[in-house]
Amino acid sequence: MTPPSVNPSGAPYPPPYWSGPTPAQAPKPSWRGRLAVLFTCLAFFVIACASPALVFLKTGGGTEQWPGFQVLVVGWLGILVEQFAWCANLVMALSLIFLLFRRWLAAAILALVALAIAADTLLLFSHEVPADEGNVNKLQLVHLGPGFYFWVASMVVVVVGAIILRRRSKAGIGQLIG
Repeated sequence: MTPPSVNPSGAPYPPPYWSGPTPAQAPKPSWRGRLAVLFTCLAFFVIACASPALVFLKTGGGTEQWPGFQVLVVGWLGILVEQFAWCANLVMALSLIFLLFRRWLAAAILALVALAIAADTLLLFSHEVPADEGNVNKLQLVHLGPGFYFWVASMVVVVVGAIILRRRSKAGIGQLIG
């Protein structure tokens, strides 16, 4: 039996008998940057749910104000009246998943797509929305509340955060904070 190959110091080479110095391990990427973007986005989203989001004018007179939570719960029904802005929430959830997995470009692009879908809310200014099951009463959007703007801001946070984290990771700084 032949003895294993040894390096000049007398120690055996590690497989596959490489004689160079042991490579330094790259530091594990930190979660700080990703979590900062995630929690800022979620904080804005929670504020959006707690704030008035949409103010409608009823056909019979008077106004009806919808808080963000109500829009979140029943907004999916907007698909029935060709209003797709609520679907931006699904795209944003996917964007946040990509952000957590350090896929900066995909997260930024998906957040931009979510912003474009959210812009569909502006079409409510020119369309009437049924206010009841019999389609007797209608609602016309007259004002966007702060909840809408916080919702949009939660998407902008992900776009800006993903771009900043991408630049830092390309510069080598991201290994420590990204």
